[in-house]
Parts: sequence; C-alpha cells; structure tokens
Amino acid sequence: MAITKVCHILLFTCRQLVNNVLDSCKTLDQMRTRVPALRSSLSADEDVFKRVYMYTFALARSQGQKSLPLEAAAEYWKLLLNKRFEAQLPIWIEFLEKEYRKAISKDTWNCMYDFVQLARKDPELKTYDVDGLFCSVIPRGEEC
Repeated sequence: MAITKVCHILLFTCRQLVNNVLDSCKTLDQMRTRVPALRSSLSADEDVFKRVYMYTFALARSQGQKSLPLEAAAEYWKLLLNKRFEAQLPIWIEFLEKEYRKAISKDTWNCMYDFVQLARKDPELKTYDVDGLFCSVIPRGEEC
C-alpha cells in the first residue's frame, strides 16, 4: 500500500474518530473508557457492524477507483469477518485468489455482507439461491 494511501486512511479515520465517536470525551481516560464500549457495540449491534462494514469499502479504495484490489479486500475481510465467517473465510479468499482474480466491486463487497448473514443463519446454505447472491462471482456448478 502506498504511503499516500496510508496517510489518507489515517487522516480520514482520525478525523472521523474525533469528530463522530470521541467528541464527547474531554480526557484521555474518558477515551480509554469509551473504546471498549465501541468494540462491544461492533460485535453486539448488527446495525453498527453493518454501517462499519459498508463504510469500509469507501474508506479502503484508492481515490478515483470504483473497485478495491482483491488483496486489500481480502485483508479487510479478515479484519471485519474473522469472527462472523471464520470457518469459511479462508476458503472464500482462496477461491477469489485462485479462480476469480479480479478487483472487488462495491456490489460484490455488499453481497459478501449479505452472504455472511445468510451463512450465519443457515450454515449448510440450504436456502442459498444460486441465481441470487454472487451469481457473477461463483460460476455455476461450484460448491460453496
């Protein structure tokens, strides 16, 4: 990742953090107290997680790009989905790296969230619709 991209992410993230999350904190101790609650809400509140997940795509892609390089998407998925999709995530990433080998579009990124939700509710994917989610990523006849 280029140093300018890292600076862009850090600068943008710090501004968002201070302006939107920690703005009510007046001291470092108050901030330290607030962070565990934020972490907890990320894993306990699905609406919070979804907002963070959807926001990550825009934050992670390079300025002016419409898609996210596969390598970057895989790393962000590891960070965001390691607890929610831990058994299947390595298989998914391996499939993308060996078979798909393309950048990840916003649509695919968003569909991944929906697919993880489906897999959490239906681990055997009995209700998976082959003509629905990921029809453009997973070729017909492939097993999930």
